[in-house]
Amino acid sequence: NTLRSTPRGVIKQLVDAYQKRDIDLYRDLFSVKQDFRFYVLPSFTSLHIMSTCEKIDSLRSYILSKGLTCLNYWTFTEEMISHTHLFELSAQIDLACNSIDPGDIRFIVGADNETTNVEIVMRGGRMEIDGQVWTDTAGNRYQDQYTVDNIGEQVFYLEKDPQNTSLWVIEKWFDLNAFQ
Repeated sequence: NTLRSTPRGVIKQLVDAYQKRDIDLYRDLFSVKQDFRFYVLPSFTSLHIMSTCEKIDSLRSYILSKGLTCLNYWTFTEEMISHTHLFELSAQIDLACNSIDPGDIRFIVGADNETTNVEIVMRGGRMEIDGQVWTDTAGNRYQDQYTVDNIGEQVFYLEKDPQNTSLWVIEKWFDLNAFQ
């Protein structure tokens, strides 16, 4: 009875992992092969980003339709480090995603007519992050708060879980918010 038995369920589990700040629930969204990639604009700079642009393969039709052929990325390891810190340093995360239009889910079928991958385009949503409450040496309390009012477009490419082919995992995640 896992959420990952359907593509929509993968997105539901993603939201649940953020809401619960549960790194194990989040890690469960990715293959044990640890071949996951999170793609960003070439202009985005971070210590965690591979500065070499990776060519986008032809299965990523939505990404290619945007005229994007090469993007920078970070890997599974950087993703887990980033989210472990995010979840540990947050007192609360509220993630609300817009519902997914059925036309924004594309099933990719292999030579044997079996679905091998799924493309999901998500548009919009909001995220609020409340940091842990800190107290300075004078006894003053403070808390960082971050808000992303429009998450923008996020494109997920799912593949069958190599440990259980009745389940899905996130293979690639494209953050297109900066393109809008």
